[in-house]
Amino acid sequence: EEEEEEDKAARALARNSVQPSCRVRVTNLSHDTRDDQLLELFTGTRPPRTVEMLPPSAASITFETREEAVAAVSLTGIELAGSKLTVLMEHEPAPQALAAGEGYGGPRAT
Repeated sequence: EEEEEEDKAARALARNSVQPSCRVRVTNLSHDTRDDQLLELFTGTRPPRTVEMLPPSAASITFETREEAVAAVSLTGIELAGSKLTVLMEHEPAPQALAAGEGYGGPRAT
């Protein structure tokens, strides 16, 4: 249990010590998707720095470089554990947020 807390703290430190442009958000994960599956899927020339599972059915993945993160976005639509994944740069709003009139500045006033 103590080791798990240390692991969470280390992931939070790693996530906060990189530029947002090096992170992607993966959504539409099946509920049984594991972080090791994502690590394997997103390992290109080198593995991601961190894979953090986020409820419900999402993950934040941190790469060493912006180029690796951009390359990861090209995996949008790939199927993993029966679900087609959506991969966005973490600083970009999700398509459904844009459709609802939300985005970088939050919901639009009407």
